[in-house]
Amino acid sequence: MNRAHKNRTIADVLLLLFGRLYVPRNQLVHGCATWNGKRNRPQVEDGYKVISKLQPLFLRMMLNNPNLDWGGASYDPYVEGFNDY
Repeated sequence: MNRAHKNRTIADVLLLLFGRLYVPRNQLVHGCATWNGKRNRPQVEDGYKVISKLQPLFLRMMLNNPNLDWGGASYDPYVEGFNDY
């Protein structure tokens, strides 16, 4: 990570970071890391620390710049049956 910080842009560092966070995300979503489980706990805790700091910054940035094109939603919330639950 230090090497990426010295030789790359912030975007490169964030891409590297989010690529690393994708593994614990998959572990949580697909059941390899469970609530209060011992397996993979350090990675999950580290990922939580990073995301809990970055998410509010990203949200603030988006709310403060509503006229920028942030891209479309990655899912369609108006799919038939989606709101039936």
